[in-house]
Amino acid sequence: SRFSIYHSNYSAIDSLFPKQQFDGILLDLGTCSTHLDDPIRGFSFQSDGPLDMRMDTSSGFSAAEWLNSATEKEISDILYEYGDEKASKKIAKAIINYRVTGSMETTIELTNTIESVLKRTGKIHPATKSFQAIRIHVNNELYHLKAVLSKLNDVLKVGGVLVIISFHSLEDRIVKNFFRE
Repeated sequence: SRFSIYHSNYSAIDSLFPKQQFDGILLDLGTCSTHLDDPIRGFSFQSDGPLDMRMDTSSGFSAAEWLNSATEKEISDILYEYGDEKASKKIAKAIINYRVTGSMETTIELTNTIESVLKRTGKIHPATKSFQAIRIHVNNELYHLKAVLSKLNDVLKVGGVLVIISFHSLEDRIVKNFFRE
């Protein structure tokens, strides 16, 4: 009776709870393992599935829709900015070249395209950074993080506790700057 589930983004906290203030808030910015484990969701390069990557499949655009319509520069910029992918230009060019013969629709097509220009050199799979970058872009994750942070002062009681678990440097930087202010 003390637990409710809302189908929404955490950035909508103020509209979900317009007159409520909390003693504590926990934001876990990580991806859910059930998303990664389900090939249908399109988050993983380890199994084949539709190239979706949306956290909420009822809204927004899929990774396939974006990759099949974005320019080479847009793809390169996103891979570099959100994935710190040093081979972003080569990967973007390979994606554009792939589109000459047809649209990119599956995770294995994207993975194979990335592997065609970037070989594995260590423990980390060559597609890791690109998949992260595309997921962040498709879900507009950094926008939603900034949006929720801007609303927390209004929904957290004075003396309340805020805990944020972040998983990569882009999120971490935004969170640290928020706490610094």
